[in-house]
Parts: sequence; structure tokens; C-alpha cells
Amino acid sequence: LFGESPWGLRALGGILAGTGIWLLLDIVYRIYDDKKILWQAAGIYLLAVPFFAVGTIMTPDTPLFLFLALGLWSFYRAVFESESKYWWLCGAALGAALLSKYTAVLWLASLFLVLLSDRGLRSQLRRPRPWLAAALALIIFSPVIYWNATHDWASFGFQLGHGFDADKPRGLFYLGEFFGGQAGLLTPGIFLLILIEWGTMTAHWKILSGREKFVLLTGLPPFLFFLYSATDSHVEANWPMMAYLTGIFLAARWQAGESRWRKWIRHLNFALLGLFFGLTLIQAHFKILPLQGKSDPTNRYYGWPEALDRIEAIWQEHPNALPVGNKYQLQSQLAYRLGTAEIPALNIGDRTNHFAYFDDSVLHGRDILIVSQEKKPRPEKFTGHFKSVEHIDTIKSYRGADRVLRLQVYFGRDYLGRLPPPVD
Repeated sequence: LFGESPWGLRALGGILAGTGIWLLLDIVYRIYDDKKILWQAAGIYLLAVPFFAVGTIMTPDTPLFLFLALGLWSFYRAVFESESKYWWLCGAALGAALLSKYTAVLWLASLFLVLLSDRGLRSQLRRPRPWLAAALALIIFSPVIYWNATHDWASFGFQLGHGFDADKPRGLFYLGEFFGGQAGLLTPGIFLLILIEWGTMTAHWKILSGREKFVLLTGLPPFLFFLYSATDSHVEANWPMMAYLTGIFLAARWQAGESRWRKWIRHLNFALLGLFFGLTLIQAHFKILPLQGKSDPTNRYYGWPEALDRIEAIWQEHPNALPVGNKYQLQSQLAYRLGTAEIPALNIGDRTNHFAYFDDSVLHGRDILIVSQEKKPRPEKFTGHFKSVEHIDTIKSYRGADRVLRLQVYFGRDYLGRLPPPVD
């Protein structure tokens, strides 16, 4: 629709994120029927850095955001507005959310808790449509289940191990990192407001309405899951972000209050949201903060054109070899520049991912320019997969004086194939 330029590739992110925000704001207005709360929520969604990132950086979080928003919206229409036709949309949306990212199962469980938690809503569980919606979600997700069942539950096992790493007992450090990351992405004021509102609602559980339980249970349980995970392993700051989809409703409701001190806090929170948002954009373009290397997340978006220019020049010097990235991140860049989208990543010597299961016979017997991301040349990493391997170049890219990318290029003669993936 928009061409194959970087803008064209990212356009879908803006469309998905914008649609998701619209759906969430529609829920806000249906629950509270208050334009002040609606505008407060709109301001937070549009200025909070993680939701801006969802619309500009194409990751699994982008479709997850849309499909969770659509699932919550259709669930609300089906349960609280008695429009039972929306159960089918809810099931389809949650199935698509599961295809986007496995953590969507947390919201599937949360919506079940909503129905189970309220006497007036439990009657829904005696009707077939909620169960049929859940079945539809599982049917949509069933190819993933089937693949895992026939491949030793590889991706399920990886994800469970990825989120719980008890071999590194640094609980206090990880917890501090977790809370700091959440406050940094949402701003301390908005994050604290959501936590306080969750706590207040939990303390007054017995008098909550079904709608209030919907708002609470679609945010707090997923947040607690990631909090528990942070007690013994590293949790990326963006992982819990979807827990705040409805949590922001509560911050917006609180900020819509008319008391003087609420107005002051509201102004402060929006000032911080604007500051964090502005600093992110300015740092991405002009690098005004003295952050170096990986400590500056915006560095990862620099250096690729220069590096790809050099790789293309090396390819011209070795026209019979095929440039292939060792990691899928590198191969995606090469595929975009060189038009080799049918070529899988090598994935040699790194953690197992889906490329370990791809058919790489198209590469067998080929000479390959291996592009890998290491500080120092390590040709021995690839020797078992080629008749011979030699290091031919180190590519360094800079953003000003800051080195942001370092790649190693090897010449691998006669690719023999990758080792079979581990079965344990």
C-alpha cells in the first residue's frame, strides 16, 4: 500500500497503533461517559513513549497491541452491553493476539477471571458463546500448538525459560531494574497513579462493579505476572506495557478530578510525558544526552546504511558468494538491501530460534559471506559448517564519535549445513 521504503514498512505500525488507541478510548467513554476522562486518556496514550514506539517500531508488540485492544473492546460490548455477536470478534481477536505474542494468554485468563469474579457476570459462563469464543481463539492458535507438539515443545519451552532464569539470583537488582524501567517509560507519576489505583480498587474489592472489575483484572494480573518474573530474572522494560492498556483508564479518571492538587499533579504528569516524549525524539535525531553505546537505545537505529554499503562492496569483490547474516536481525537488513528475502539466517553459535528449523538446503554447497556481530573475529565459530572459513573484514559504523555498530565478515567456502537443533 505504501511502498517498500522505510516509511512504507513502518506505516502499518501507525495504522495498527492508531486503531488500537481508538478502540481503547471508545471503551473509556463507554465506561465513564465523561469527556474529561476521555481527553485525559487520549493525552496519555498519545504522549507515553511505549505507545508511540508501538506505532513506529515494528515488533510483535505492534499487532499484539491492536488485537488485545480489539479483544477487550469486543469483550466489553458482548458482556456489558449484551451484544452477543461480539463474542465471535473477541475470540478471533484473542486468537490473533496469541499468534502475535504468547503473553496474550495472560489476557485470555484475565477475561475469564472477570466473568468468574462477579455474581452478575457468572451467568455468562452458563451460555455457549463465551466458550465458543475461547474455542475460536484456540483454533486460530492451533497451528502453533501443533508445531510445538511435533517439535518437542520447542518455542513454548524457550519462552518459559526466557522469562524465568533462576540461575542468576539477583532478585533485588532485577526488581529495581523492573520498577525503574516502568517509571522511565510511563513517567513516575503515571506509573505511580496506576499502582495506587490498582491497590485502592483491590482494597475495596467487595464494592466494585462488574465494569470496575473488568478494568482492574485486565491490568493487575498481567502486571503481577511480570513482577513475579522480575524476582529472579531480567524483564525487558517493554514486556509489561500491555498491562497498562486499561490501567491508563484509572490514571485518566484520577487526573480528571477538579481539586486544585489534582490539577497540579495532572499538569506535572503531562509536563513529564511531554518532556520524555520530546527527549526521545530529540535524542533520536540530534543526540543531546551524553549516552554512549548500548546505554543510548536510539543508537541501534544508526549505522546500517554505511555498513550495508560496505557489505555490498565486499559482495562485488566476491560475486560467487552469497551474503548471509548469522542472526535473523542481520539477515533482515541484508535481505532488505540485497533482495535476498528467500534466504534464511544461518543462526550458528547463537541461541535457538525458529531459523534453526528452517530448510537451509538452498545454501548447501554455496560459498557464503558470513555477516556476524562480534567484538573480535571468531572464524572458529563457523568452521564445522564450512570446508574452510577466513575472516576478511571488520566493519565499524559511527554516529558522530560514538561507535554504534561492529560487524565481522567471513568467507565461508562450501557450506555443509547446520547442525540439527537440540531436542531437549
